[in-house]
Amino acid sequence: MTTPSDDLLAIFWGEAADYLEALNRILLQLEVTAPGDDAASRLREVARIAHSLKGAARAVGQTAIEKLAHHMEDIFGLALAGQLVLTPAVCDALYDGLDLIQLFAEGSAVSPDLVEQAVHGLQTAASKHAAAETVELSAAPPEVLPAATYTTDDTVRVSLNKLDQLMGQTSELLLARMHSEQRRQDVQLLLEEHHRWRRLWRQTRPAYIRATRRLRDSRSPGAPADGSADLFALLDFLDGTQHYLAESGRHLAALGRALAQDNLHLTALVDALQADIASVRMLPFATILGAFQRMVRDLARADGKEVALAVEGAQVELDKHVLEMLKDPLMHILRNAVDHGIEPPDVRVAAGKPPAGTIRLTVSTRGHDIHVAVQDDGRGIDPEAVSRRALEAGLIGEVDAKDLSDDEITALIFEPGFSTASRVTPVSGRGLGLDVVRRRVEALRGRLWVENRPGQGVTFHLIVPVSLTRTRCLLARIGPETYAIPLTSVTRIITIDPAAVFAVESRPMIEVDGRPVPLVHLATVLERPDPPAPLSAASPILILHSTEHRQAAFIIDELVSEQELVLKALGEELGHVRNVAGAAILGTGEVIIVLNPSDLIKSARRARAAITRVAQTPGVPEVEAPGQPCILIIDDSLTTRTLEKNILEAAGFQVRTATDADEALRVLLEHPIDVIVSDIEMPGLNGFDLTRRLKADARWRDIPVILVTSRDSPGDRERGLQAGADAYVTKSEFDQDELLRIIGQMVV
Repeated sequence: MTTPSDDLLAIFWGEAADYLEALNRILLQLEVTAPGDDAASRLREVARIAHSLKGAARAVGQTAIEKLAHHMEDIFGLALAGQLVLTPAVCDALYDGLDLIQLFAEGSAVSPDLVEQAVHGLQTAASKHAAAETVELSAAPPEVLPAATYTTDDTVRVSLNKLDQLMGQTSELLLARMHSEQRRQDVQLLLEEHHRWRRLWRQTRPAYIRATRRLRDSRSPGAPADGSADLFALLDFLDGTQHYLAESGRHLAALGRALAQDNLHLTALVDALQADIASVRMLPFATILGAFQRMVRDLARADGKEVALAVEGAQVELDKHVLEMLKDPLMHILRNAVDHGIEPPDVRVAAGKPPAGTIRLTVSTRGHDIHVAVQDDGRGIDPEAVSRRALEAGLIGEVDAKDLSDDEITALIFEPGFSTASRVTPVSGRGLGLDVVRRRVEALRGRLWVENRPGQGVTFHLIVPVSLTRTRCLLARIGPETYAIPLTSVTRIITIDPAAVFAVESRPMIEVDGRPVPLVHLATVLERPDPPAPLSAASPILILHSTEHRQAAFIIDELVSEQELVLKALGEELGHVRNVAGAAILGTGEVIIVLNPSDLIKSARRARAAITRVAQTPGVPEVEAPGQPCILIIDDSLTTRTLEKNILEAAGFQVRTATDADEALRVLLEHPIDVIVSDIEMPGLNGFDLTRRLKADARWRDIPVILVTSRDSPGDRERGLQAGADAYVTKSEFDQDELLRIIGQMVV
């Protein structure tokens, strides 16, 4: 047999991928469907697909795949003849064979021993229930390579690179339409100028007529030339010009109407063309369902659980790139639902639930976005367990654990490294938490949040754009520059009274829906060289949101417009610029930056120094009383820092704050500090080690250190004093008068 060409192999591997997807999907349906006419038709279908795969593999010399497909066809034939039941054990052998073929399709190295094991498993599954005879369901010779796929749709395979080129060309066409719109606006401006001239002329013409009549009346026959003839000639010229401009105005108006009509037609044509070409890249959500159903089935069997995956909206279509990027996050969520959410049958029955758990995956459209919801009826998320693990991981302090709401605690599951798994299994417990899901959704410029019902289940909500090539944006001016912000991340646009701004830890905040939200000038986050404009009652403020309902408020200089833009990637060299999602071209030819809302919110929450400068602009300046002692508070808990700061400022002290040891050292380098009040449990260097380091440094060894902590054991107190702490105060017996008394003794 001659060696198949690369083109023929490429056709085969593409066809094999379709065969594998269909075999997995239909086999899953057969496994959970009761016997009947529908099951028989499905058996005939999988037998035919296995036969086609066998013939195609033989045609390109893929003998291992041919052998596996042949034995699968035997099993399906026996099942169709009623001589074999597709039990879970039989299905396991079939799935093992499909997985092996998938490895071949992915180009992975597969040993002959592995092939023989899979073949033996298929033979064993068949021989246990029937004689070793094959059932041929098609008269077509197996050597013939099928000319079409098993689907009945008229389809054609198109290279994704070619589709990308077509999308790029239609994007350029969209830019041409935008240029046309700009020309129409230019004509409209000319027409408006003309109308202004005509209004001025109508106001002036009566005076012109009166002056003309007076001049004519004052002229007597035979009077010497005094230049009035020239004046009359000029007036006659102006009168003719008025008629000329009136006529040109009519032509200009007609041109404007025609151009508007042409632009409208071009817009409709471009939109239809781009929609049609984009639809070629669109795939139904069902395309990736086979992998989900198979994974849920395998994990549930391995864990001794009964789990059904129900899907609604499987025919909703998404761009292929978006669909591929969604696959891993959804796999992770489904894996967590089986492993953490759905209880074993006996536990469910004891809780009054049916023994089989249900995971419901719902896909729906929301304008230009896709909403994916993954809901299970399992045990839900235990806020206490999440809080406990977050404390152990140093993500929150003990005060935070008491003050945070259940929703805020639940949102901690998206933090990097967070996991509630008590043991390491192939499914979970390897340090890869839901932060992977969050990062992928943010990369799609989407949103993610969780709805928890302890004891009843959890619903994960993901909202992502249908396509990443076009996005509707809000154009905002910052100084001399215009930026684009994806509209899907804009919660609202407001103005406020500057007096409504309040400070928390030197950060300006505003209240949105009863919750404090950080306020910052967008120019500060973008690190623009020109200083931000002062906040006024007319300043537009954008409320942006990202995953887990995180929000931040951004002051801008002016709202320009709302437009649909074609997003252009910045290339590999600039692919990860902070706060930037890409670029776009306006109809004027101007290139503008499209901002990344998730990055903006993170930057706003981290930019302490920049936000402090902004605090002075909105009217909440931090006034330091000269000569007053300055206290440095170090604590990773926002609640604790705010409480201690308020106590000390009310007593007349200057206060600076830090969330960890690294930030505290930066403060010490920049400002004179008289007393340090520090927590012990915090990220990085703990309070004991920080105190030890400070006392070993000549620059800071004379600064008194007060440790305020929840550790109240004699051993911890001894460790604090050995580290060099000047005082040790436990939070359980915290008294503000006692703290002030200790500080007062140290600053005398």
